Amino acid sequence: MTALNVGAASEKKRRGGRVLAVPKTETVRSPSTFLFLQPPYQTFKSISFGVNRHRTIPLATVALASAGTVLQSLCGLDQLVRRYHWIIPTITVSDDADAVAYIAQLIPLLKDRLVVVQVPSRIHQTCEGVVLRAVRRRMPPSPQSMASYAARRVGSRELGDILREQFAVAVQGDSKCVSRSVATCSRVFSRFGPLTARDWRAVARLAQTLGGYGGMLSQCNSSISSKTAVRHTHRYLGLSWTMAKERLGWEWVLERVLKREGYVVDGVRRDCELS
Repeated sequence: MTALNVGAASEKKRRGGRVLAVPKTETVRSPSTFLFLQPPYQTFKSISFGVNRHRTIPLATVALASAGTVLQSLCGLDQLVRRYHWIIPTITVSDDADAVAYIAQLIPLLKDRLVVVQVPSRIHQTCEGVVLRAVRRRMPPSPQSMASYAARRVGSRELGDILREQFAVAVQGDSKCVSRSVATCSRVFSRFGPLTARDWRAVARLAQTLGGYGGMLSQCNSSISSKTAVRHTHRYLGLSWTMAKERLGWEWVLERVLKREGYVVDGVRRDCELS
């Protein structure tokens, strides 16, 4: 049994004039089987973790929870993301998708990442196309989301704080948020790995472009040119731009960079609990 805290001091939250019911903390049993869409995203695969808990899930995989109650699904996705950080957590709901999305904001690992797919019924078989369209409509990652991901994987709040500032500069052009000197940033970055502040800003732009806009440069807010995108994709991901565009999500971009540059080693858990 796994306890998932999605409650707060009160049982209801007010949002935009609407009162949304927020369940109290309760112990729920997460489902052991999920549906997965792996690149090239053709058909769902059902994988049970009851027997083999050391399965390998490819980067850029969509994980769909559609069985059990909504709370059970959220609990299951929370546990799945703890094991496979790079997946795209997805849930189907038959009603009040806004309320589910709001509750997900109270769960650190699902905040700003969960994809909510509206369907006629949760027991109705969801087709791949519906899920993929919903994933592609997910909002681009914020500087906070990307920094939190990297911080958890590396295991450093200090690195996460500095990355949040650098990512804000990269994707929002907000230089006013930088509170640390260049020397301080360089010193901190050098402790964790080879990437410099300039490298991290490039990675942030790449993650937002691929994960938030599906490689559509004309719609990207980070002002990355096609030539730069191609060069950065090869430099940081070791892939061609064409291959990178075929993958969904932004999590896989950060995960691949972290592993290629030695920040994360396969089989070694370095992430910490950050909110």
